[in-house]
Amino acid sequence: MMEVTDDDDQPLLLSLASVGMANAPPSNLRSLSSKRQSKYGHKTPSLERLEAADGSDSDSSQGSFFSSPRRPEPTELSKSGTLHLGGFMVRESGLTRSPAEPRKRTGKGLSQRRHSAGSPAENDRLFSHEDLVEINRLGKGASGIVFRALHITSFKLVAIKAVPVYDSVKRAQMITELKALYGNSLSMRASGNEYILEMFDAFVKKSDSTINLVLEWMNGGSLQDYIDKRGALKEKQIASVLHCCLRGLQELHTHRLLHRDIKPSNILVSKSTGQVKLSDFGIAHSFGSFSAAKTFIGSLSYMAPERISSDEDGYSYAADVWSIGLSALVCACGRYPYQSDYDEQGYFGLVHAITELPSPHIDDLLPGHNFSPELGMLIDWCLSKDPALRPTPQELLHHTFLSEVHPFESTHTAFVEPLVDETEAWSSLNKMADIISTFHFEKCKRLDHTFPRIPRAKVKNLALQLGISEHSKKFEGEISKIVTRLSARGLIPKK
Repeated sequence: MMEVTDDDDQPLLLSLASVGMANAPPSNLRSLSSKRQSKYGHKTPSLERLEAADGSDSDSSQGSFFSSPRRPEPTELSKSGTLHLGGFMVRESGLTRSPAEPRKRTGKGLSQRRHSAGSPAENDRLFSHEDLVEINRLGKGASGIVFRALHITSFKLVAIKAVPVYDSVKRAQMITELKALYGNSLSMRASGNEYILEMFDAFVKKSDSTINLVLEWMNGGSLQDYIDKRGALKEKQIASVLHCCLRGLQELHTHRLLHRDIKPSNILVSKSTGQVKLSDFGIAHSFGSFSAAKTFIGSLSYMAPERISSDEDGYSYAADVWSIGLSALVCACGRYPYQSDYDEQGYFGLVHAITELPSPHIDDLLPGHNFSPELGMLIDWCLSKDPALRPTPQELLHHTFLSEVHPFESTHTAFVEPLVDETEAWSSLNKMADIISTFHFEKCKRLDHTFPRIPRAKVKNLALQLGISEHSKKFEGEISKIVTRLSARGLIPKK
């Protein structure tokens, strides 16, 4: 981890943790030949970079919903626990106001006012602070701690990202992520885009002074986790990653939003459904009508050359395409292609390799590989040193590798895998059933309510989220046992 500053002397963190993979042998990298480039066909250049009038890294139209502040805005945390954060009003009950809905003050959280795609039951509130129970800690990142939690009412597993309210840098990233995820969540059902991690709600936790994002839980973890454990991906899996990420990226760019931190550790997968989604929008940037991004922020190891050089023209959407291409190359190789440059010369060796040396090529990194030549051509196109020559996400989706070799429909189940050991999953399900039972029992005693009926469908849904196949021989029998046990708890007379 290293710290640098931008032109406003604001500390920014650059993570080089993703470079620390298995050592790569020295690579004899070569540039794209004119012959190889000609195979791309006559394509129009990617979206032109827009010239900033003021040289800033913010939206020139101050009213833009996605525009992100360069410096953290003042934060007001009232005695009642209401947090005013970059145009959002977040309470213990949830997100009650946003820049898109400045006059909405219902007192209810976002998910209590609308139903989200993927909700287990239409009539359930997808989120209520009181109905969330933390199960385990998933990890700690640069922007906060992430927990897996169970929403008792809907039996839905979610991820909770907790960020300290009084950490100015993390808070600024939280504002940016809130804007990106909130806007996507509102438009997801209308646009049909399912390739960006969804946010269900946000709430303040006064006891530890944190603001918490309630997000989708992806049971396969990140691509980086997958690569670290299993090595290189299969070609169909790489195609699935590209299909999904490019569709997600297309949605972001349509909203004039630049991700700026695409890398394997920010791409999440589901072993149950095979879905692949973009995540972590803490440093995303929004473009106004006449602006270009110029700030040096993000993971250096996946930055496009023009982002590191940061010339007066700045950088634009093509920088995300470079990161997608480099991530695809890492998936194919199972290692970071610039690893040897970093090992031998450190930070400056890495900067020199990315900005001055020819782009890495799969044939040099993996002599005699069995990947189709179309995959190499697609990656080469993404890694063009000149951003004007890089394709748009839409052009990439029409590339031969994705349109003919591995069309979208053939890659849906690339990451779906059966459980190696169902015993552990059934044990987890039974423990969660006990948590649900105890939660409802204590709540009923406290409020003198009747123990609720536990729908069989919800128990089955929870089992599927844990990766248990409904085709398992003992599936129906075990579900029946759990439902019976939960129902029996409701028959215990109150004292």
